[in-house]
Amino acid sequence: MIALAEQHFDARTDPRQIAFTEEDMKYMQTLHPACINEISNDEGPICWVTIIPTSLSNMHRFLLGEFAENELLQNTTSSTPFEAIYLCSALTLPEFRNQKITFNASISAIEQIVSTHEVKALFTWPFSEEGLQLCEKIAQHFHLPLHCLSEQP
Repeated sequence: MIALAEQHFDARTDPRQIAFTEEDMKYMQTLHPACINEISNDEGPICWVTIIPTSLSNMHRFLLGEFAENELLQNTTSSTPFEAIYLCSALTLPEFRNQKITFNASISAIEQIVSTHEVKALFTWPFSEEGLQLCEKIAQHFHLPLHCLSEQP
């Protein structure tokens, strides 16, 4: 999964992205347990979904380019009102794609947050057409607007 993530996102060479260091992942877990989600089978991980709940203000600052992705995470704390959810990353091994695994993992994670927080919007920084389509389906499922960072990585 790590190799697939590096191939797809190339976060190590882009300082704007979340590096997903052990420290980053621990921090995300302090925000909400639903931030990092892994689906595994007997052979290991097959799908990984990451979401970040944050405020509408942080969402707008990110979409306007005032925050990079890593700064969005740094400027979100457990006391931040969770009014928006950043659909951060979703990876599924190629042999498990088109089985709704990623969609279902995303829905389950978001449901955990919307059950206790009034989420008004979703947002993303799409890296692929497939990723954008997934985000659109998720937004439709929750009847929430989806905002996209127009800048391409």
